Amino acid sequence: MKLVCFEDLEKILRVGTTKLYIVDVRNPGELEKHGKIQGSLNIPLKNIREASTMKSDNFKTFLKIEEMDSKACYVFHCRSGPRAIAAANIFESMGFTNLGLYSGGMLDWVAYGGQVEAVRDSEE
Repeated sequence: MKLVCFEDLEKILRVGTTKLYIVDVRNPGELEKHGKIQGSLNIPLKNIREASTMKSDNFKTFLKIEEMDSKACYVFHCRSGPRAIAAANIFESMGFTNLGLYSGGMLDWVAYGGQVEAVRDSEE
């Protein structure tokens, strides 16, 4: 698993040449309150933990990611880090191999001036 810093993630998003999924593992209420990294996908850690007891195909179906490429790059983040680590470990146990951790989480993203997208209740 690779650590990803603000500069790396911002560059990847700006250039857009890498097949990347940014997975925000915070709870939906946190997204409504604080926003999200533009283009990120919210999969709360509690859902990932629940899905971790399933077979790989069911894991992807339960999380509604069956169309996502398992070989693409997945970068996990939360508010400050611990939940992202737990989520990435579960994805790794399910056979995903190209995984990254955004080391500073949403706190770091905001502190460095990263673009934040507002989230409304209906977008969960």
